[in-house]
Formats: sequence, structure tokens, C-alpha cells
Amino acid sequence: MDSGDLCDMSIIGEGFSSHLRECHGAIGDGPVTCQWLKCGTVMQTDNLTRHVTEMHLEYRYPCPACENVYTRRTTLNRHITTQHPEHN
Repeated sequence: MDSGDLCDMSIIGEGFSSHLRECHGAIGDGPVTCQWLKCGTVMQTDNLTRHVTEMHLEYRYPCPACENVYTRRTTLNRHITTQHPEHN
């Protein structure tokens, strides 16, 4: 994780966590520093996948019932459950 080299692999979905572990050494449970284009954010290893997808890949989850957009699927699901129970 310390090299700062750019990664040219396109990994989407469930394989992303494995890619970070196997190709970038994101293992263990201690703190890691995000090397994505010199981001420098320090976090626990288990938060790295979420950090990269939310902050750098900018994944977004739009609500199918209104115009709200969320960075986490769990937040969208909670919104739908509480605000649009008819869509459950």
C-alpha cells in the first residue's frame, strides 16, 4: 500500500476487496493509508473498500421513489424502509 503506484486494473463488485488484499497488501486490522492518487486518508483496513468506492469511485445509490441519492446501499435501504415502506 505504500508504493503510490497507479493501478490500471478495473475491478468492480465483490472482487474489489480481494484485489485490495492481494495486489495492494491491504491485510490485517491495523491502520492503512489510502494511496489513491495521493489521498493520504488513514483508516482501519476493513474500511478501505468502502472508502475507495464512496470517495474515489463515487458509487451512488439513487432512491427509486424520490430524488435522494446515497453513497451507501445500507443508507438507501434504511431510507426506503422508513420513508417509502411501500417499496420494500
